[in-house]
Formats: sequence, structure tokens, C-alpha cells
Amino acid sequence: MLKRFFAFLCVLTLMCACSSPAKKAYGDLERLTRELEKAEETYTAKDWDKAAERFEVTIEEIHKYHDEYTDRELEEIGEMAGTCLG
Repeated sequence: MLKRFFAFLCVLTLMCACSSPAKKAYGDLERLTRELEKAEETYTAKDWDKAAERFEVTIEEIHKYHDEYTDRELEEIGEMAGTCLG
């Protein structure tokens, strides 16, 4: 039982270590896009300000790791950014 638990922890640690900042930024933009699509009609001015700040921070992170994205991911990033700004 202890060996299985230890193996599970090793796998979990590897998964976390392999997660790159580029993937995190991509995921953050994906979540923000979905959130804005769902709640756009119910957002207050304060909500939009917070969303704009999140968008700016996320786009800055994406620009830092631009070379790590595939052409398809960059295309999807452009589409998501357009949705957020639209």
C-alpha cells in the first residue's frame, strides 16, 4: 500500500514539474475566454475591469513564451484573444 502511494506521489510530482508556464498561460486564456462568453451580459463595470487586468497579465505571459507555442496554438490564442476583446 505504501509503495503504491509513493508511486502515485512520484507520478503526480512529475506531472506538475512538466507543466510549463506557457501551457499555464494558454490555459488561463482559455478559462478567461469561456468565463467571458458565459457571463458577458451579467458583468458589471468592476467585473470587466478585473477581466481586462487578467487578460493583460495573461497576454504578457503568452508573449514571454511565444516561441514555445505551435502554429495551431498561436492561431487559437489569436481567436481567444479576439473573443475576449470583442
